[in-house]
Amino acid sequence: MRIPVEGIGGAVVTIKVRFSGASGVFIDGIRSGIKRSTPRATARAGRAIVEEIGDQIDAWAEEQTGALKNSFIASVRRSLGGNNATTSLRIVSDSPYALIHEFGGTIKAKNIDRRGRKLLYLQRGGRIFATAKKVRIRAKRYITKASEASLSRVERIFGDMVVAVSRSAARKARSRR
Repeated sequence: MRIPVEGIGGAVVTIKVRFSGASGVFIDGIRSGIKRSTPRATARAGRAIVEEIGDQIDAWAEEQTGALKNSFIASVRRSLGGNNATTSLRIVSDSPYALIHEFGGTIKAKNIDRRGRKLLYLQRGGRIFATAKKVRIRAKRYITKASEASLSRVERIFGDMVVAVSRSAARKARSRR
C-alpha cells in the first residue's frame, strides 16, 4: 500500500469494507464488528503515520521550531450504506512549508530592501547570514517515506483488529448455541 500525497500537504487513505452474500451468526458478528472497529483502527493507523512523519522530519531538519512537525493531523471520516462501509483517513498539514518540502521547488523573493531590491533573508539562530533572490528547496519526500516506513505498523493494526473481531464473533456465536 502506498499512501498517495495530494493537495496541500495531505495524504489520504481509504479503507472500504464490502460484505455480500453469506449470512449467519458468525458472519453477521464479523460484519458488525468490522464496521464498528474500522474507524478506531483507522484512527490508530493515522496516529502511527503522523508519528512517522515527525520522525522523518527529525531526520533531515537541522534547526527546527517544530511548526511543520506539529502541523500534521489525522482525521477519520466514516460512511455506511447497506453492505458497504467506507472509512477514510486524511492526513493533512496547514503549514505552507509542507508541500515545498515534500515535492521541492523554488521560493522567490518578495520583500524589497532599502535599495529597492527583492531579497530573501536567510536566518539561522535568529541572525541573518545571507540574502538571495531565490532559494531552491530540494524534495525531501518525507510524507512518502513516512507512509512506506509505517506500512508494517498500519498492517499490524488492521490485522489485530480483524483477529479481535473474529474472536469476538466466534465467542458470540458459541454463546448463542
